[in-house]
Amino acid sequence: MISSIFLILGSLIAATPQSTLTPDELHLTTSNVVKIHARLQDRVGQQIEISGHSESLGILDQVTLPLLDRNLDSPFLELDLRKSESGWTIFHFHGLLKSALVLEAVQERRNSILKSDDSSLTHLLEKFLLRESPVQDQPKLWISFQPEDHVAKLAWLKLGSNFFSGKTVLKETIDKFGLAKMALKSDLYPYGQQWISEQDFLEFSGLMRVGDNILPIARVELSKLAHADLAQLINVSRREPNSSDIRQGTRRKQVRLAWGDPRDVEWIRFENHLLEDWSYKDKSVRMIDGRVFGLHIETQR
Repeated sequence: MISSIFLILGSLIAATPQSTLTPDELHLTTSNVVKIHARLQDRVGQQIEISGHSESLGILDQVTLPLLDRNLDSPFLELDLRKSESGWTIFHFHGLLKSALVLEAVQERRNSILKSDDSSLTHLLEKFLLRESPVQDQPKLWISFQPEDHVAKLAWLKLGSNFFSGKTVLKETIDKFGLAKMALKSDLYPYGQQWISEQDFLEFSGLMRVGDNILPIARVELSKLAHADLAQLINVSRREPNSSDIRQGTRRKQVRLAWGDPRDVEWIRFENHLLEDWSYKDKSVRMIDGRVFGLHIETQR
């Protein structure tokens, strides 16, 4: 009897969260049971997405959550999560909390660890505060986070580029504090009269980062399409077009006769098949083994 009581107490203690985290910290924690404050982003059945965490959370059947509210000033949900091999699952919903209270608590956590060596945690808390704060408060908040340490300042600049890429506050701050050289080291790029993030720079250049490599977006998309359903691409490309218009099944030679030489060409080989992306000023066409399987034509607004 006594041993049974201890077992029950032990299981209850093990299922009790020891601290409250932000969603941004879930990938770092070693605990299997945590409490978080989070805003709902989307819900499909018994799976939800929350701001600050890339993976969906499961929901136990007995847990009832309020209706989805995407407003930035919407309250936070206080949730208990349990981790398993399949990911995090919500096993208890405590209630709603006003956003101001949550932001104040996280700000206090951030301030309390500033003098510690845990710069990665500081960065995550600052990211949470910027993302969840009202838009009009974000520039002033980011500037207030500016550290003295050189390495920490690089991370701070990169954080700023994630929120203020191409915006005046980023340029003015870099100019005011003479941070141009440091901005370049933080993967920021001068673009016209502004500074932009690496992601925006690559997008404007038709490129994207895949792991340690930077590749043309068209080539990455061709690879994704081939991996997703190669047989479908082949099937639609073998249709016999019933007109002279460029459509699925049209051959490469006919595309060139109708549209001329493309401005850019990207291609990949996948399982002995050649996939191509031909781009023109206002349109593009994709082919497999010399026949069209997809095209895009921009429409004027």
